[in-house]
Amino acid sequence: MARLNRKVPSSIRVNLLDERFGQLLVLGYGGRRNGQTIWVCQCDCGHVGEYHAGNLRAGRSSKCVGCQLEALQRTKKNRSHGKSRTSTYRAWTGTRRYGRCKRWDQYENFLGDMGERPDGARLVRLNQNRPFSKSNAVWRTPADTDQHDVERTLKLLCDTGAIRKSQIPAQRERLASMTRQARYQLRRKVKNG
Repeated sequence: MARLNRKVPSSIRVNLLDERFGQLLVLGYGGRRNGQTIWVCQCDCGHVGEYHAGNLRAGRSSKCVGCQLEALQRTKKNRSHGKSRTSTYRAWTGTRRYGRCKRWDQYENFLGDMGERPDGARLVRLNQNRPFSKSNAVWRTPADTDQHDVERTLKLLCDTGAIRKSQIPAQRERLASMTRQARYQLRRKVKNG
């Protein structure tokens, strides 16, 4: 409960009694707390609370907390999809790094095209030379990613003549036991000759 005192001590340099700051009307002196002068104010909605003098004078306090929350809910800026803390949203924000189609500038369009992120999956581009889009992106689980990486490495080894087609089954097993980083290094070595 706010302490209300209509008598303001003479030590107060700026008397805010009966002043109005936005929706707040100063009703009385509330004392000092942590070196700050406190004023008891009533909001137009009827709520009575304590406010720092500096916040009132700087315009940082112009309405009660209830009215602030109500105003936030009304603003278009804060009418959000409520998904900004999900792994799907984080995947969408990551598409900016490599480029994305215009349609995906809106999160809702991305969500409509790709759906929610499956557990453990990551968003990958099918063609690394094109931006993320509905036709150029898929959700891949770690197992799918590993399998795709093995097949990609096998294809490169066959195309460059490093292995024969008859060696594919044995090489597939060997590549599957390697880390993704090791397969990446192998592909670089084969490409650079």
